[in-house]
Amino acid sequence: MSKVPIERLVYPGFWFGKTDPRDALKLAQRGVGGFCLYGGTAHEVLNLVNWLNHESKSQLLFCADYEDGVGQWVPEGTLLPSNMAIGASGSRAFAVRKAEITAIEASALGVDWILAPVVDLANNPNNPIVNTRAFGASPELVVEMAGAYLHGIRQSGSFSCLKHFPGHGATEKDSHLELPVINVSPAELRKNELRPYDKLAGQSDAVMVGHIMAPKLDAKLAATSSNKIMNRLLRWDMRHHGRVVTDALLMGAVSDWRQTVLLALISGADTLLAPQDPFEVCDFLCALRQLEVVPEAVLAAAFARQDAMLKAVDPARKRPDISVLGCAEHRLAVEQMSDACLAWQQRPQAIALRREDRVYYEEPSTGSEEEWKGAVFLEELRKLGIIIDNTTPDADKMLIASFSRPRAFSGSINLDPREREYLRHRAGDYREVVGVSFGSPFVFPQLGLPHLSAGLCAFSHTPEFQRAAARALCGFAEPGGTMPV
Repeated sequence: MSKVPIERLVYPGFWFGKTDPRDALKLAQRGVGGFCLYGGTAHEVLNLVNWLNHESKSQLLFCADYEDGVGQWVPEGTLLPSNMAIGASGSRAFAVRKAEITAIEASALGVDWILAPVVDLANNPNNPIVNTRAFGASPELVVEMAGAYLHGIRQSGSFSCLKHFPGHGATEKDSHLELPVINVSPAELRKNELRPYDKLAGQSDAVMVGHIMAPKLDAKLAATSSNKIMNRLLRWDMRHHGRVVTDALLMGAVSDWRQTVLLALISGADTLLAPQDPFEVCDFLCALRQLEVVPEAVLAAAFARQDAMLKAVDPARKRPDISVLGCAEHRLAVEQMSDACLAWQQRPQAIALRREDRVYYEEPSTGSEEEWKGAVFLEELRKLGIIIDNTTPDADKMLIASFSRPRAFSGSINLDPREREYLRHRAGDYREVVGVSFGSPFVFPQLGLPHLSAGLCAFSHTPEFQRAAARALCGFAEPGGTMPV
């Protein structure tokens, strides 16, 4: 009986418009386990998936970071509220529905594995990469919302993945750029960062291990290289019997990919995600096998976990039609969530914006008026009788709309000192300042504006949430959420 190709453990990334499809075909024919997809139009994704499945000698599994729905990466898909918006609502039903819509639209594209939910805690305002990706700062809230999300994914026939073990929330570095450190005692980790995994690891199909240094758990090795963290803690202590996935191996936190790959395999990882050069990784794995560096029993266990997931996928099952992406039903669901997800960070004593108020509008970090991201927000305000006027200095109020949110490889989410100083100086010219954040909830407290009469957090920038925020500021809707941080 021939051996299973060790390349099965590799899941290369495929970036539409960047990755050469011919390279993906070569990798599929070499026997990789699947691909992690980034971007693409709906037809591009579907065509690639169908083509590679047809040309591959073995069954492939496609995954994607559709944390906020397919629309986060595919323009035709539905862009869903962030986890923090769901956390603000406190609604398990919303968490289930978010998962269901994601799974349905992903399935229409041939993507069966959703690399979500994020179960990091939003407990550090300076964290540049977690923020609104988290349900909130409370481990109890995260467990409740993530548990509901897992239920929605499971009943919709897709696979899930908790991330980023052992916890990325308390760090201050972006692992896309450098190695973050979480210097917290094991007792504190158990109480906070590890709590979602303690409760949910047995319910999830997979756990993604982050490129994170946790010296109190392993003083020498990052989580993706650590037997203590992956094998002893996750597999033995927390009884996670599903798949263990490395975070993307192309990230800047990985200083020596060969060592990381070798130690990850020995320590219990069975999926090597998105390496910089997948061909090089495949060659390295073949060499390891030939030299018998990784015990065959370890590889057999990894293959068995992959096979268990593949057996749950029926290649002949009828998938939803591609027209389900961004359909009216799914957009309506986002609209129905919107008011309940908004939360006052600073509740106004009266209606924040009234009809015929003349308002000076600022979008920090955006640039010129042509680049404003709040077009839908401003359109709705104008419909409600608000006059947006940036041409004269005699406006009644200043309105600041922030769209600051996590972006991979950016290394920062907060406004830089010059922007903060400019906004504080500008705000001094107005008797009232109104703020709304469509992303990070930490923006306005860090600004420290003395004249902030109202602060509203939407946590998401979808068109539906922009319209809801405009209605709330004008007194036509009441935000139903509670600040989750």
